[in-house]
Amino acid sequence: LELRGEAAGVKVYDDFAHRPTAMHTTINGLRRKVGAQRILAVFEPRTNTMKKGEMKALLPWALEEADFSFCLQGDYGWDAAQALAPLGKQAVVADSVDKLVAALLQTARQGDHALWLAGQGAAIHLPQTELSPKRLAEILSGLTREALLTMATKARALAMPKAAAKVADQIEGLVAA
Repeated sequence: LELRGEAAGVKVYDDFAHRPTAMHTTINGLRRKVGAQRILAVFEPRTNTMKKGEMKALLPWALEEADFSFCLQGDYGWDAAQALAPLGKQAVVADSVDKLVAALLQTARQGDHALWLAGQGAAIHLPQTELSPKRLAEILSGLTREALLTMATKARALAMPKAAAKVADQIEGLVAA
C-alpha cells in the first residue's frame, strides 16, 4: 500500500492487490489505519482469472470494508454490476474510464481515502483504443531511470518469478544502455 499523494483533501493510494483475497487484506489494513474515515476502492479486473469471472463471487466479500467500490466494466463475458449487486448503492460500475472517474469525483469528499487496486506498476498498461506509435513514444519518453528501476523491482515481485525476472532484466538492460 503506497500513498501516492493528496488532491482536494483526498488521499490517493496505490496497491498491487488484484485478486479478491489481496483486495480484502489491503482494504482491511487501510480500514484499521483510517478508522471510520471513508474508503473509496477503485479497481479494474485485469488478470486472466479475474477477466474470466472465476473469482467474481468473492468480490463483494473482498470489498465489504470499503465505503464505496468503483469498477470498470470491460469486455469480460460477465456483468460486474451483477457481481457487485450485494454491495447495493456502495458499488458503482462504469463502462469507460471517463465515467468511472466522473463517478469517483462526484462521490469523493475531503478526508476520504481513494484506493487504486490494480495489478500494475510493473508494466505500462495502455488500453488498445489509445495505442498508437505517437502515444507510446510519449509514454516512453516520459520514463525516467528511476521509474524504469521501480518497474523492474515490481516485476520481480510478481507471482511468476521466471517471467518477471526476464522482464525485469530487460528493463534494467534498457536503463543501463
